[in-house]
Amino acid sequence: MKQIKLIIAAAAMLGLIASCEKDFTVQTGDTPVEFVYSSIDTTLNNTYIFIPVRAIAENELSTFTTVEYLGGTYTLKEDPSKTAELVDGSDIIFTSKELYVGAYDKDTDSTLGYSYNNIEIRVPDYLNYQSITFKLRLTGDYLGSVTEMTYTATAPSEVDFAGTWVLAAKEGTLELVITQNESGNYVITDPFFGDSWEGTRSSNTLTLNSTSGNTFNVGDPHGDVTATFCGYHPEDGGDGTVYLWPEEPCVFDFTSSTITAVNGVFIGFNSPADGGWYSWSNSAVNAGTVGSKK
Repeated sequence: MKQIKLIIAAAAMLGLIASCEKDFTVQTGDTPVEFVYSSIDTTLNNTYIFIPVRAIAENELSTFTTVEYLGGTYTLKEDPSKTAELVDGSDIIFTSKELYVGAYDKDTDSTLGYSYNNIEIRVPDYLNYQSITFKLRLTGDYLGSVTEMTYTATAPSEVDFAGTWVLAAKEGTLELVITQNESGNYVITDPFFGDSWEGTRSSNTLTLNSTSGNTFNVGDPHGDVTATFCGYHPEDGGDGTVYLWPEEPCVFDFTSSTITAVNGVFIGFNSPADGGWYSWSNSAVNAGTVGSKK
């Protein structure tokens, strides 16, 4: 009897599931869609690429289209003279080649005058490329006039970080010497401890890899201390009071002639003698301070 009851219950559950099934098929219309731009020439500074496709009129229903990859090429930073194929599925990856351009929404689309959606593409090794070029084609039953487009992106010109850079500190000036080690990474040598701080480069931005350095004896009353090189700026949403941030690595932006302390600079130490933080008169720089190459 118990087994029979279980079978009846299972059958009832299957009936319930079947009765709750819904049709999630997107209803589509016949408003033509096209690329917003027939060509894009831009800077290669992100792993993700977004290419807009728009409806050519105010559509009440979504329009479905597919994207065809027509091929592309890339050049490497290490040897820009050689061109290689940009392979679909490895060098260039589409989130999907099917796209729905949604219905027109006056609240969100009125500024542009049309609804749109983006083709999302990922280029995993973009940091190694000097340039990429590829072509796309829209296919489907309802298309406008701009059905093919060419995308070109070139890596930004890289600034040589090496040299001596001068920043106005809270008192006096701070000089930072930057060199490149055998691994090709940039290293900042601070003028107080003489410690070396390796950083990671992304385009023309250098982010230090750590905030905690080596141990140094600074004499009485502090004795042996650990060098700290960290951010120095107000708290977000705070009253403007500037704090040091011992766990936040410093970030620097560069041009060929300037350096910007994006989140400020604090070079100093936490004293084991009294738990206080100490620094030198010219070792703190406010966030956003712009300096120059010496």
